[in-house]
Amino acid sequence: MRNKSGFSAVELIIVVVVIAIVIGVTYKIFTADSSFKAEPVPTDIPTPTDYDDGPSSGLPQIESGVPASEIAYTLPDGWVADLEGTNDQTNDLFIYPTEGGGFIAINVYDFDSSVTTQEYYCEVTDYCIDGVTTFELYTVGDLDGFKAISVDNSGGGSEYFASNYDKLYTVSTFSPLDPEAEYNLNGAVVFDSLNFSQHQYLLDLP
Repeated sequence: MRNKSGFSAVELIIVVVVIAIVIGVTYKIFTADSSFKAEPVPTDIPTPTDYDDGPSSGLPQIESGVPASEIAYTLPDGWVADLEGTNDQTNDLFIYPTEGGGFIAINVYDFDSSVTTQEYYCEVTDYCIDGVTTFELYTVGDLDGFKAISVDNSGGGSEYFASNYDKLYTVSTFSPLDPEAEYNLNGAVVFDSLNFSQHQYLLDLP
């Protein structure tokens, strides 16, 4: 019996099967030909950089104290600064006016963070007197540090110290008696200008 299309049920089944076979064979031919494969879309991959300029990037921040040669400061006219070995200097950094006397002597130590800053200061200087020496909170340049009071420094002047990560800085000062001496006029300016900080931003690449 034929339907309205003019085909019998058996003939319709055969037509459907043939169409399915043709579609399957065509699909295999197209997928086997590489020219019909979709090409991958390239994406932009950012190139990593070794260093960055600052904390705004969110990169790991590595900080350390600076060595004596990188301590920053401001020198008024008539002041000079000598590093160890310059002009027979034995301090790591020696800052002083060329006239009138007075000085700021700085020494830098690798800081042992297993002890307190005060304990380490006493250890490296051997200036502290048990039961006598005390410490007063004091701003040392750009760092929060201490002023050591009642120390045995052979009649020297005031003693200050502060730590910054892996470094301990001791700052010995001496003021001449003349109130009009250059040191007494500008020594505090130099002391306050001391900068012991260093900031490096390093990208931790895989």
